[in-house]
Amino acid sequence: MAVLQHELTLGEAADLLSRALPGHRVEILQGRLTATPPPDGSHALSLTKLGRAFDRAGIVEAGLEYVQSVGLWLPTLPADFAIPDF
Repeated sequence: MAVLQHELTLGEAADLLSRALPGHRVEILQGRLTATPPPDGSHALSLTKLGRAFDRAGIVEAGLEYVQSVGLWLPTLPADFAIPDF
């Protein structure tokens, strides 16, 4: 019996990995696929405090916004994709 092999692209591999590891941050950085476990409570608390500081500084009144957990295509390499902390 013949076995066909299909080589995955980095994007396809990242999709499979993100489904296999729910909650993990799956990124493609400089041609390498990485998976990071979810942040712990102290990390989340730090981001909450940072967001509150932005609010107190008047970020919305200045016409600016901030969001969390948004994936970004990076300009370094065509396939680079990351999810910043904040």
